[in-house]
Amino acid sequence: MFKKIFLYPFLAVVLLIHAMQAQQAPDSLIVAHKVSTDTVNYDADDAAIWIHPTDSSKSLIIGTDKGTYPNGGLFVWNLDGTLRQRINISHPNSVDVRHGFNLSGQSIDIAVVTMRDHEEIRAFKIDPDSLTLVDVSTKDKMRIFVSPLGLTLYKRPSDGAIFAFVSSGSTKIDKRLWQLRLEDDGEGGIKATLVRDFWDIPTTVEGMVADDELGYVYIAEQEAGIHKYYADPDKGDERLAFFAQDDGIDGNREGLALYTCKDSTGYLLVSNPGNKCIKVYPREGEAANPHSHPLITTIYNTIKKGGDGIDVTSAPVSDGFQHGLLVWHDQKAKLFRLYAWEDVAQGHLKMRTDINVPTLMNIGRLKEDDAISPPASFRLEQN
Repeated sequence: MFKKIFLYPFLAVVLLIHAMQAQQAPDSLIVAHKVSTDTVNYDADDAAIWIHPTDSSKSLIIGTDKGTYPNGGLFVWNLDGTLRQRINISHPNSVDVRHGFNLSGQSIDIAVVTMRDHEEIRAFKIDPDSLTLVDVSTKDKMRIFVSPLGLTLYKRPSDGAIFAFVSSGSTKIDKRLWQLRLEDDGEGGIKATLVRDFWDIPTTVEGMVADDELGYVYIAEQEAGIHKYYADPDKGDERLAFFAQDDGIDGNREGLALYTCKDSTGYLLVSNPGNKCIKVYPREGEAANPHSHPLITTIYNTIKKGGDGIDVTSAPVSDGFQHGLLVWHDQKAKLFRLYAWEDVAQGHLKMRTDINVPTLMNIGRLKEDDAISPPASFRLEQN
C-alpha cells in the first residue's frame, strides 16, 4: 500500500473545476474573439479545424469562399489568422476534415469539399509537414447530384471507414441527402460510393455534423429544426430526435458543430445568423432520454456579427486556446473569427480538462513504499 500521498492542492484544483462547470448557464453568454483570419475575395461560408497530429500549435483553419472562379476557393489559415494557402476552385460550399484515411497503404488526414457548380465533391490530403492541401480526388471525379451544398464527414469507430453526408440545394431532387463511403480507388485517389439516399426532409439542409464516438449525425433543416439519426448506415433510417424548432431562432439554422468531452458529454452548437448567435444544446441529451436536447444557452459576440459556418474543437491548439477553439463565420467582414473556448464557457459551460500528470498515469507501476508528492506543475489537457 502507499505510505504517503500528498494530493491536496491537486484535488483542490479538480474540485474547483467541477464546481465551476456545475454552475447553471445563464440565458446568454457574450464573448470576444481573439483572432480574425485574413479576408476572402467574395463570400466566406464554412470552416473546419484541422488538428496537427504531433504539434497542435501547427493546426489549421480551412475555409471556403463561395465565389466562382477565379474569385472563389479553398483557403487555409494558420492559427494567427494569416493565410497559408489558397486553392483556386469555383464555388466550394462546405468543408469537413477527418484523421486517418487509408490511401495507398498510408494513413492520411483529409479535407472534403462540396463543389456547388460541378455536381461533385473533392478530397484533399492535408500534409502535416508542409501544412498544405493536395487534391487526391479520383481522376474520374466524385460525381453526385446537382448543386451539392452541405457536407459532414463521419468516421465509424468499428472499422475506421469514413463516410460523407452530402445535401443538395436543388428542389428538383426527391431525396436530397446522400451518404457516401469514401474509399481508395487503387490508383492513388479517393472515390465515393453511394450507400444510402434517404430522409424525407422537405426544405433545404446545409449544416450537418457527425458524432463519431456516439454514432449520430445531426442535420439542420434550415426552416424547421435539427434532425438526429444514426450515422452508421447499417443501423437504419429511424429518426431519433427532432429539436430546435423554436428556441428563439430567427430564420435559418445553419452551421452545426460539436464540442466533445471525454465522458461522452459536451455541446451541440447551432449557428443562427438571423439573430447573430449560436444556440447551445447538450450533446448527451438528458439523463432520462439521450435523445432529448433542450436549449442550454445562447452565445453572442461583442461585435454583434454572425454568419453561417461554425466549427469547434475541445483540443488545446495553442497557448491562446488551451481548452479548445470556436471558429465563427463573420458574413459581412468575409472572414472567420477565432474564440477561445474558456472565454465562451465563462465558468458556466464545461471545458475539456483531462489532466495528464505522468506520475498519476503511471500509478499502477509504483512500488509499495513509493510516495506521490504534489506535482510542481501540471497541465490541463484536452485529448
